Amino acid sequence: MPLTGIPNPRIVSIFAGPIRITEFRDAFRRTLPFANRWLLRRPRKRGPKIGLAVSGGVDSMALAALCHVLRLGLSQAHDTFQAFVVDHKARVGSETEAYDVASRLNTMGLPSQVLTLQWPPGVNPAELTNFESRARTLRYQALGLACRDQGIGSLLLAHHEDDQAETVLMRLADGHTGIGLQGIQSSTEIPECFGIHGVHRSSTVSHQGVARGHKQLSKVNLDNAGYGNSQDEAVIGLERHGIKVYRPLLSFSKKRLEATCLRLGTTWTEDVTNKDPTLGPRNVARSLLEQGRLPRALQKPSLLTLAAKTMFKVVECTTIAEKEFAKCQILILDLRSGGMIVRLPRRNFAVKSLPEEYTGNEIGRRKFIFASLLRRIIDLITPLEKTTLHGMALGVDHIFPELGKVEYNDLDRHLLDPAISVAGVNFQRLVSPLPESDPRKSHKANALDPDYIWMLTRQPPTASFRESYFITIPPTNNSLPQAPTNSSRPNPVQPRPGWSSWHLFDGRYWIQVLNNTSHSITLRFFAEADTKPFRLSLSNKTRRHFDAMIKAVAPGKVRYTLPALVGGDGLVWALPSIGVARDGLEGKCQWEIRYKKIDIGTHDPKVVYR
Repeated sequence: MPLTGIPNPRIVSIFAGPIRITEFRDAFRRTLPFANRWLLRRPRKRGPKIGLAVSGGVDSMALAALCHVLRLGLSQAHDTFQAFVVDHKARVGSETEAYDVASRLNTMGLPSQVLTLQWPPGVNPAELTNFESRARTLRYQALGLACRDQGIGSLLLAHHEDDQAETVLMRLADGHTGIGLQGIQSSTEIPECFGIHGVHRSSTVSHQGVARGHKQLSKVNLDNAGYGNSQDEAVIGLERHGIKVYRPLLSFSKKRLEATCLRLGTTWTEDVTNKDPTLGPRNVARSLLEQGRLPRALQKPSLLTLAAKTMFKVVECTTIAEKEFAKCQILILDLRSGGMIVRLPRRNFAVKSLPEEYTGNEIGRRKFIFASLLRRIIDLITPLEKTTLHGMALGVDHIFPELGKVEYNDLDRHLLDPAISVAGVNFQRLVSPLPESDPRKSHKANALDPDYIWMLTRQPPTASFRESYFITIPPTNNSLPQAPTNSSRPNPVQPRPGWSSWHLFDGRYWIQVLNNTSHSITLRFFAEADTKPFRLSLSNKTRRHFDAMIKAVAPGKVRYTLPALVGGDGLVWALPSIGVARDGLEGKCQWEIRYKKIDIGTHDPKVVYR
């Protein structure tokens, strides 16, 4: 992760004048990784549109006004930004207010669209005790879907310096320490949209090499670790893209945003509820900071400095973790079952040579780095939407036991249990000594574990979870596909004729199905009881292929984490991720399958099997 865009912890905005367009352009460039290319594109080459979330308040109207001024300096300004105004339907007149904001944006020259939140039937949002969190979820989903439908991959939000201070104060009050005090990040994946295809870490664009059809066969060679190490053609595709949110105003105060609107003649609407300290913890934090009665250590300048210093340390450690990830030896990353074999770095830490007063901090720092490394690896396999550094603690102590001790005997490592589960991923330690001639065995800068490799697989789900987790795919002759019974949220984009919406299965596989039968098809986990009937339904050739694939790609209980398509007769018809299906499905059932978006960094893509 680059260190660009990190504010100087000693600089806090005290100037209250309007934001100059050169300042905004610089902030725009720091925040958006593609900004330079986007700003300098050729006159006849249209760049991608960028979305703006606009509420009508001073923050978002200042962002809109600055983007308007920015677009005037571009060679092709007429299709640059797209504004979205959300009508929360929380009070009478909200629709009129939303369209009034949209009208002002259109007059400014920014095309706008009003998004009306759809609350469940019978729900009065004004009466909800958790209105803020529910509205936030629906708002981000509406914004994500609108961006996807218009081919927009970047959405700008108007969070500013004061929001940052409020966030840090709230986190301090909640007892957060360390990484929790870095505050609002300048760029993130769009939140609250897990399972919505084309929005969350996925793309509606069809990718080259994505498997389609009712079956595909490939040769399988076996290695000692139990995974296939060659294939003829891809069975499974790999997702890309997704919508990201960016916050270019984090280094500007609210007073400067107000001054900017006044200078540019931009009107805004004040939400009086934002000043009521009885309405939520953020309003309390805002009120305390505005009154200026807090101790100096809790006032805005100190909070911003704390956030910036914390962010700098986090980025520094994450950058080191990324370098460690690049040094790992990924032997196999098999998308067909979500399995991985990796040799991890090995470090001899001389903590005992440090003064005693620094030992604790240094151990904590190293644990943070290797927790980041472990999360980086686990994210390639885990079915979970999010993994936390705190959740890596047990794994770090088990896999890198030398980190937590001033003096460490390497022989103790061999006595540890060779298996552990972290964040939905099973780790299995396997003996695999490096040859004596391998330079990575002793080279201090690039040393790898000389004794062990680790096999990572999806942890088998519990019986209750397996039984309740399924997705129903109706027949093609039924209107449009309905929402799945259990699993991802429905995708409102019109699918290809006859095809279902994309469904995120087990947080790992995006699957779309064409069901040309008269009965519903179910997508669920492959079960032990399915094995014998499924084998008997296969031809001799396909059965031999299935036996080889299941042994090589999904050994042991890993096979019971595979997605299975089950027909109206209750029998498994296909295992899409390994490309095996019963005979006679031509014209009845087809699928398209992609693995979730992952980042293998600088590792050779040839280690990825699909």
